Amino acid sequence: MTEIHERRTSIGFLFAVALPAALGTICAILIAVYTLVWASSNIDRATAERQDIVARVALDRMRKEISHNQESVTVWDEAVRKTSIEYDAGWIDGNLGRWMHDYFGHDELYIVDTRNAPVYAFAREIRQEPTYFETVASVAVPLAENLRTMLRQGMEPDKDRREQTVGKQDYAFVNGHPAIVSLKPIVSDSGDIEQAPGEGFLHISVRYMDGSSLSELASVYQFAAPAFVRQFAAGAGFGHADLTSGAGDTIGYIQWRSDAPGSQFLNSIWPLVAGAAGLLAVAVVTALVALHRKSVNAAEHRDRIRFLAHHDPLTSLPNRYSFELDLDRALAGDEKRPIPLAVMYLDLDRFKKVNDTLGHGEGDNVILEATRRVRTLLGEGDKLYRIGGDEFVIIARSVDHGAAQALATAIVAAIQKPFELGHNTAHIGVSIGIAFAPEHADNRPALVRKADLALYHAKALGRSQHAFYSQHMDALIADTARLEKDLRVELDTCENLKVYYQPKVEGDTGRMVGVEALVRWHHPDRGLLSPDLFIAIAEDSDLIASTGFFVLERACSDARDWPIDTIAVNVSPSQLRDPAFPLKVAGILDKTGLPPSKLELEITESAVMQDRESCAKAIAALRTLGVRIALDDFGIGFSSLGRLQEIGADRIKIDAMFVAGVGKSAGDEAIIRAITQLGHARGLSITAEGVETAAQRDFLVASGCDELQGYLYSQAVPGEDIWRMLQHSPQGPLRKAV
Repeated sequence: MTEIHERRTSIGFLFAVALPAALGTICAILIAVYTLVWASSNIDRATAERQDIVARVALDRMRKEISHNQESVTVWDEAVRKTSIEYDAGWIDGNLGRWMHDYFGHDELYIVDTRNAPVYAFAREIRQEPTYFETVASVAVPLAENLRTMLRQGMEPDKDRREQTVGKQDYAFVNGHPAIVSLKPIVSDSGDIEQAPGEGFLHISVRYMDGSSLSELASVYQFAAPAFVRQFAAGAGFGHADLTSGAGDTIGYIQWRSDAPGSQFLNSIWPLVAGAAGLLAVAVVTALVALHRKSVNAAEHRDRIRFLAHHDPLTSLPNRYSFELDLDRALAGDEKRPIPLAVMYLDLDRFKKVNDTLGHGEGDNVILEATRRVRTLLGEGDKLYRIGGDEFVIIARSVDHGAAQALATAIVAAIQKPFELGHNTAHIGVSIGIAFAPEHADNRPALVRKADLALYHAKALGRSQHAFYSQHMDALIADTARLEKDLRVELDTCENLKVYYQPKVEGDTGRMVGVEALVRWHHPDRGLLSPDLFIAIAEDSDLIASTGFFVLERACSDARDWPIDTIAVNVSPSQLRDPAFPLKVAGILDKTGLPPSKLELEITESAVMQDRESCAKAIAALRTLGVRIALDDFGIGFSSLGRLQEIGADRIKIDAMFVAGVGKSAGDEAIIRAITQLGHARGLSITAEGVETAAQRDFLVASGCDELQGYLYSQAVPGEDIWRMLQHSPQGPLRKAV
């Protein structure tokens, strides 16, 4: 009986406890394994999809970059001349071949004539015979014919890709390598050279897809072990992107090892799951806890993304997107936030100086403190937004002109107080533009535009000001737009643009040793315009480069035979940032015959600070040509003396602001002496601008200034007057009687 009872108890335990427990454990393990596999698979799938998108974007970006690189040398009058008019193989090799290889990393470059016959070839890192083109002709010639057809039909360039000219690209095999073959027409940038559509020379670039392109995918886009393969073997662990030609043929694939964070996670915990039977439950719980934590982290990440979509990450203020939504809602007149209201645009003055001198970390601290100061002044229902680096906007509810003026005055006063930053102190200001709804506009675009116009007006008043919108501001903007249109028309002929020259004299002798070129515009209707007016318009549009090159070429041509040491020409920041600028300067020097050592390009320190890397390359290339560099407006920059070595200038020009203080401010005189001594210590020449009195001249000469420039000697005059001065004064004395 006992044995039977024990057997029955064992059977009961087996069916009542052991089997349910075993089945429960097995089910739990299966559910846990299924959950882990499902989650890791989803993570891997999402990662693979993201990499597919990134790969397509990266390949498209490479194609765009090749096209833009070509346009930097093919949209150029000089390129048209040296290829199709006065063929110059050496020039082509240096500018259209080797330059593209050395500077942009293109592998092969070719030039073909109007019949698609090769006239130049560059491959294997050296110039080749034009017949080398046969290696790519089977691909390039059909593309060239297609491109010429497009040009003859008047097809416009792709504005979305910011292209200047129509081009043609395709994937193909070149010399055993997969490659992007890109064609661009060589066209005139000024329009002065007539070219029949589709009948010009073509520039052909080849960039292999199995060399530096793969390195870029690995280093920039973080793809693991990218490689080119002719056949892609579908399977887990690898991603790929098709390289499909325009004819629809797949020439191969870019393959990479896919990231698999989900699978890696699963593999890392699998030994624990497959461990001792007694730890199975713990392993399952641990895995579930780990997944729960990942879900929580993912949820927090999504919440953060949603927050950042509507808020500024530094200040946590609502951003531009939130501002537009809130303003639209308020102008719609819902029950909680009805109009009337005021939109107040705020822009911090001199904030860039804080970033450049103290660093972006201290700049962030200034932004945070400025935010705190403004928020303490806002009334109930008012809301502050950060819509840019140093730009803010306020939606002020139910305020009249008096209340808005009081708030703006208080904000200006609060921001003008010093910002204590540890061992440093920053001084900034704020300009404010104000527009009212519905008085000035009842829709967001119009109201924001008018607040922005008022801000522009406040800055024009001298900064640290506030201004209300008025109708005359629209008239000023319209007038500026008309003037910009007139300037565009003028630049087509340059009939009324004139280059004047202001003499620069030797400090000790008063002998004219150089001139500075200054542009003047005799407007047909408005007469002689101040350069400050139309140069500002040119800088705000895309006209400053054309204006600058007109002045540069005219000045080089006029000064070629003048018996002076230097002709100084100002260079705009946009010209200096153009990768092709040194080449264009070299072309102008070659065209006009002016010796490079006679040309002195004047740049401002602020221009260099905007883009140090590209400007440093341009300055180095110009100095290699033999062109001299002068640092203009010296003494009012961000770091001035500390940047002399980095910029690599030959001359510094003391700003007229300091010269005007001679005899009035001991501080200005001390600054001039310090600049002169430090400049000479670095082997630099010193020029002082704005010399108007004999007392200023005598002080500057005594302080060691090498050259003087100003109304004491002469204002800016036409070139023929300079020539007469030089002819009538063989030794060049230009000193006025005291």
